[in-house]
Amino acid sequence: VSPANAAGFLGKGGEMSKESILQNLHFMLGHTHDSPRLEALRSTLQPTFAAMPKNAKGGLDHRVARYALHRYFMVQHAWHIKGLSVEPKLEENTASLTALLQSKMPDIVLGMLEGELKGDKIGLDELVVVAASIEDLVQSDTVELLQRAYKVHGFSTSADLRTSEANLVIRTFTLWFVIPSLQDWTREKVLKAMKN
Repeated sequence: VSPANAAGFLGKGGEMSKESILQNLHFMLGHTHDSPRLEALRSTLQPTFAAMPKNAKGGLDHRVARYALHRYFMVQHAWHIKGLSVEPKLEENTASLTALLQSKMPDIVLGMLEGELKGDKIGLDELVVVAASIEDLVQSDTVELLQRAYKVHGFSTSADLRTSEANLVIRTFTLWFVIPSLQDWTREKVLKAMKN
């Protein structure tokens, strides 16, 4: 199995391609009822969706949908995703998966989904698709970061690594994951930081 290629998914400065999001949503909306993964997500989100206040159309407003997604990601993955939080202001330097995204991804995803549904409600199926899309986005960014950790040290992702090389890749990935602002560092800077 070849590694996933997330190149080009995030644009310059961490902005996401609206075309990529829309393509992912279209693909997933067409497979909502026959995907085991989406059925599992539906089962997990259904009790939360049922307990949430509904709008006049019987669905969730953006704010309520963000809260439902925030709760899902905190409980299922321990992810605090900037843009889903109900807090008015978030700390900028928190060590979370969304530090990799550095965008308004949830607002974009929810806004595009609502646009695709022509302003209709955000129902359970739509909430499931958005949750799956966010999981996919985070996973693809994580794979890309791991590939970059291999590349900065000149290692091939298709070759076996010695234990010391694998440890170096893992430590580099972890450094960049925890402190995203260091992701543009050269191999020399990474090695120097690891010695200190």
